[in-house]
Amino acid sequence: MAFFADAITKTSLQDVQTAEKLSALTKKNRLLIHGLGARSGSTLEVHECMLRKPIANEKTISAALHMSPTTVNSCLELLQQLNIVSEITGEKRNRLFAYEQYIDIMNEEIE
Repeated sequence: MAFFADAITKTSLQDVQTAEKLSALTKKNRLLIHGLGARSGSTLEVHECMLRKPIANEKTISAALHMSPTTVNSCLELLQQLNIVSEITGEKRNRLFAYEQYIDIMNEEIE
């Protein structure tokens, strides 16, 4: 019984630490996005979408947010410039974007 209680305690502590790291990352990145001024509104929405789906393409984000593909692509470019997301296919079409810092934090427990 003590083994299971210990395992539950450790898992709970890891979950709390993960949540705290994700919260800190989100706050830090939102501050960077707010620094964009007038362009921050749509970019914050795209960032929020990437929090829900940390690997996504422009079409998925555009459909989820009811935003034009041009606006989404512009926001993704800004997020790349801020080193928040990265394009992971190396292609010019059908590109995938990853919120790698977020993914890294989520994968810390698994390693």
